[in-house]
Amino acid sequence: MPLYLHCKYFLVPSLWISKWRNYVNPSVKNSDKPETLDGVIDSLKCEKHSRLVERPPELVFRRSAIVPRESSASGVTVISENDWKLLCEEWGGNEAKGISASIENIDESENVLIGSCEELPVCEDQLGSSDKVNNETENGQFVIKTCPEVCESCIGEKESCELMQKLNYCNENITVILVRGKEVVKENQLLQKGDKTIDIDDEYTTLADVNIFAGDQIIVRDSEIHENRDIAEELYDEKMDTQHTEEGFRGTLLTSNASSQAV
Repeated sequence: MPLYLHCKYFLVPSLWISKWRNYVNPSVKNSDKPETLDGVIDSLKCEKHSRLVERPPELVFRRSAIVPRESSASGVTVISENDWKLLCEEWGGNEAKGISASIENIDESENVLIGSCEELPVCEDQLGSSDKVNNETENGQFVIKTCPEVCESCIGEKESCELMQKLNYCNENITVILVRGKEVVKENQLLQKGDKTIDIDDEYTTLADVNIFAGDQIIVRDSEIHENRDIAEELYDEKMDTQHTEEGFRGTLLTSNASSQAV
């Protein structure tokens, strides 16, 4: 739904909204009954600071209105104040315990989008550069402010734990794609994950060190910096440099100070 300045909204877990829609939809059979709202809303707040542990969705300007970005990874959905009141009446929610939200213009230097709930936002060309593919503008000027505020500390800890869980795997598939279709010598290998180059510090670097997850694809490209002949010569030179100097009988029993014994 379109969002406007100077209006009050509320945040509800997206999973709960999805379950509620299935439950009230007569065409969906045997759907689970949603939990009461009080417990669901409490799960969005951290015990330590009583703040929000889910970031609100990002905003975009589309078709003369501000809307939440569909691809946003947020786990909450924005609903109107009236919908919040109706849901509280039917699903055991406490209106006062809700997580309220409002749209704020963080670019105060420009008087952009002065509409209200009854007015449509104005002047699309005032909102920055447009995304030609999705007909969306950048969301840098508008953000969702919540009450209580977002707890960045607890969200950071949560994301770190989730990352460690994703990196703790075994017997999973990692796909390696060789772009040139031929064997690439180690010194010429360039590793990529998507459009990001993977930097390998040393031979002891693990998949977890470079954030390779189960099911990922690693692309191997040939830098073509060295020819095989050049690499062979370099490896030979390195081997000669690292050879140990002659140390005679050092390290053998022949250097022992112990007296000889008859056998």
